[in-house]
Amino acid sequence: MKNIILKTSSFILVLFQAIIMEAKTNPPQPNPNGRTNNGLPPPPPGMPLDTNLVFLLALAIVLGMYLIYKNSLNTKTPI
Repeated sequence: MKNIILKTSSFILVLFQAIIMEAKTNPPQPNPNGRTNNGLPPPPPGMPLDTNLVFLLALAIVLGMYLIYKNSLNTKTPI
């Protein structure tokens, strides 16, 4: 049990570090005039989830397959 918690927590830590590093590498550039769109508020930024949606779906499918496989190995089936 301790091994599973260690693996899961280390995976989550690495995942969060990758997300934070991606956010730090692409800061928005300031406008030299100090204003955008003639005084109108700036448009909302693009969501980072949109670009990685296919990757997240593939990862969810692989994780689901892994969990189903591990659960099927742990259950006793009659011979």
